Formats: sequence, structure tokens, C-alpha cells
Amino acid sequence: MQSALLIWVIYVNVGIRLIALARGVGSGLIRSHLVFTALLLLSLSRIAMSVMGRSHYLAYYNATIWPVALVEAGTVIEAFWILASHFRKIRGFGWTLVGAIAVIAALAAGAVGVIRANWTGYFSVEILFSMYTHVGFLIAALLSFAFFRQFRGVPIRRNAIRHIFALSIYFGLFFVSALIMNRSRTRAALPANLAVNIGGILSFGWWAIAMNRAGEELPFEPPGEISRAEYEALEAAHRGEVAKLKQAGDQAMRKALREPEISPADHAAPPDPPEQAA
Repeated sequence: MQSALLIWVIYVNVGIRLIALARGVGSGLIRSHLVFTALLLLSLSRIAMSVMGRSHYLAYYNATIWPVALVEAGTVIEAFWILASHFRKIRGFGWTLVGAIAVIAALAAGAVGVIRANWTGYFSVEILFSMYTHVGFLIAALLSFAFFRQFRGVPIRRNAIRHIFALSIYFGLFFVSALIMNRSRTRAALPANLAVNIGGILSFGWWAIAMNRAGEELPFEPPGEISRAEYEALEAAHRGEVAKLKQAGDQAMRKALREPEISPADHAAPPDPPEQAA
């Protein structure tokens, strides 16, 4: 019963990925999501091998560990630049930000190392590697989204946000699957496989449903660039305001440091002390 359920879920996973691929080709979104499409095709080949070529699946899985990890990393970078493209003149700063996000993601992935792996069967090293990489990619995707969403005045295409959401589901449930497998023994194979396949169904299913051509339109017009004359006028007004503030500050300082004037009453003799009772 459990095996039949898993096989059914795998077939649904394959169908959803094919629909997502057809959606990307039909809508033309594949051109702006090339690395994501490569990940989709590579993951499809893995699933197909697990169903049709089980005798060679282990060797194929091991052979594609690094290619899949590199493509997944490329998918996160691609999603980052899709978000960054909404901002002008960000290339230099963008690469610095990519580096900072990568360092934070790597530290988060390293922190996962405190989790002790109890499972030592086949795939143990591969699944542990998956646990590190997918939590790192998840953190990187979420940090990219959190950074660019701070600037509410800059319009961001809805598809860019939907794409990040799909990747977060994908990496999140892959991490959960690897975590289940590493914290348990062979009895965890079914829930771990269900988690990874449900992750594929939800992420690629959401991508196929939510991504469309209308989502490529900006929600509102971006603020236009000001002319040089407007910039110089604003700069002059700013300098004028700064000068006024400086002048007001100087006057307040002189008043505070000025010696108090002494009135004639201050030079009068002090009053007599009160008479003491006899």
C-alpha cells in the first residue's frame, strides 16, 4: 500500500513538472528562466530514472549530485538577478550583495552540522550533502526576497515574487526530506520520499499555475529619472537648508555661551541678617 501510494505521488510529480515545462515554453517565460528550466529538466531525468531504471538509479543519482547542486545554486542567483533587474545601476552593488547572502547562507548551512545523522545506509553522504545545500539555497532565496522588498517605492513584477515563492517551497521541502532521512533510519524512507515529491508537486505546480505573461507587467510605473537641471536645483535647495540649519545652530551656541549681564541691583549691599531673639 505504501509503495503504491509513493509510486502514484511520483507519477503526479512527473506530470506536474511536464505541465510546468509546457507552461514555461507556451508563455515564453522560459527565456527569462533558463537555469530554472535546466533544473526542471535535470530533476525530471532523476525521477524518470528512479521509476524506469531502478538498477542504474544509484549510479545516476551519485553522478548528478554536483551538477544538480550547481544548477540549484544557479537558479537562486538567477532569481536574485530577476529581482535586482528592477533597480537601476545595481550591478556592482548586486555582486557584493550576492557575496554577502552567499556567506550568510553558507553559515546557516554549516549550523545544520550540529544535527547528528543517525542513518548510515546507502545515500547517507548524498542526503547529508542535500541537507546542507538545500537549507543554504532556501536561506539565500529568502534573503534576496527580504532585501529587495524593503524598497516599496520600486515596482517589482509579480512573477519575480511568485518565482521566489516556488523556489522556497522546493528547497524547503527538499531540506525537510533530507532532515527526516538523516534523523531516522530506513523506516523514514517513505515520509522522506513523500516530502521530496510533494515539494516538487507544490513548487512546480504553483509555478505552472501562478506564472503568466500578465505577471511580467509592473504593478505601477517606476519613478522617472530627474534631469540634471532638476538635480542641481534640488542640490542647491538642499545646500540652502543646510546653511540655514548651520546658521541657526551657531546663533543658539553663541546665546548659550554669552556671559549673563549684571544689573545695578546685583551690586547693592546684601540685606542684613534677620535679628536673633534675645
